[in-house]
Amino acid sequence: MVPSIRRATLEDAPILIDLRLAFQRELEPIDDAAAWEQHVQAVRRYITERLASGELSMWVAESEDEIVATGALILEPKPPTQKNPAGLEAFVFNMYTVPEWRGKGLASRILDEMVSFAKEREAGRIWLYASEQGEPVYARAGFTIKRRQRPEMELYW
Repeated sequence: MVPSIRRATLEDAPILIDLRLAFQRELEPIDDAAAWEQHVQAVRRYITERLASGELSMWVAESEDEIVATGALILEPKPPTQKNPAGLEAFVFNMYTVPEWRGKGLASRILDEMVSFAKEREAGRIWLYASEQGEPVYARAGFTIKRRQRPEMELYW
């Protein structure tokens, strides 16, 4: 059966949380059990609260009532630029497909839905951080790699 793509609801939150955690375990495993549990609680709060408020939009691929892939998008108001006079941007993240469903085009289908959603809301820019596995998916959708002339800097506390 070909999985269907739909927008996630708050009822999907438990599996969306599990998939987010699976995604993060693949990218950045946390060995400290206490730190992992703290992280689990933070992810649970983030997804549940923001899905409920509408700040977070997520899509899923579903096969026989099982969610097998997901993607998330946040609309962010930013200062206007020449390329994006309205300033509204869409940040795509948490694109994840369970291993046995990879390579079947689900991420591309979810991404198409998110791009349409962002365009409908008049976001002038869609951006993301691509994993090595995800880069070809985004390139096929027309995303380009942005090489910054200035280094990105960050500060954590």
